[in-house]
Amino acid sequence: MTGCVVSLVLSLGSLVSAEQVQRACRDDVCFLVSEKVADIPLTLRGISTFRYWGFRVYSGALYVPTSAAVDSIVDGEIHKKLVLRYHRSLSVEQFIEKSQEVLEQNPKFSKIELEPSLSKINSLYVPVQQGDSYSISYNPVDATMRLYYNDSWLGQIVDRKFARAYFGIWLSDYSVARDFTYELLGKEES
Repeated sequence: MTGCVVSLVLSLGSLVSAEQVQRACRDDVCFLVSEKVADIPLTLRGISTFRYWGFRVYSGALYVPTSAAVDSIVDGEIHKKLVLRYHRSLSVEQFIEKSQEVLEQNPKFSKIELEPSLSKINSLYVPVQQGDSYSISYNPVDATMRLYYNDSWLGQIVDRKFARAYFGIWLSDYSVARDFTYELLGKEES
């Protein structure tokens, strides 16, 4: 009987290791091939690296339901998660400045409408060092966007319009960089 238990434990250990190996990598950064938001399974849609003046700033991975169409990812009410892993240190002020700059370029949203939720998310940021990560998840059932830093929960915002605008920083036609967005969405540049 003891031999069977040891054998079962070793088998379970092998299964856990196999799950941990299921990763996709880009620019020396690896991401899981699947994630969950509110117990909904999501699959890796795309990986990309954002560069500024040629320097790598962060690598990102986008997770959505397997059958999600591009339009539903950008503007739809679907479960999604974006993970950003940083190649360099950034201050809170740099986060605030860049996110506001990108949000203001998107004509679909008014800064005045977004201000309460934007102020809240800005208050949640912490500075990042090389190797740190932020992740943002969205649950359309309760319109909740959650922010995590190195897998530790920082806070949440319940605001559908803000979630759509905020994910738009990386996923819309008015994103930080077109090639970054296209690679995350898994689509060809037009």
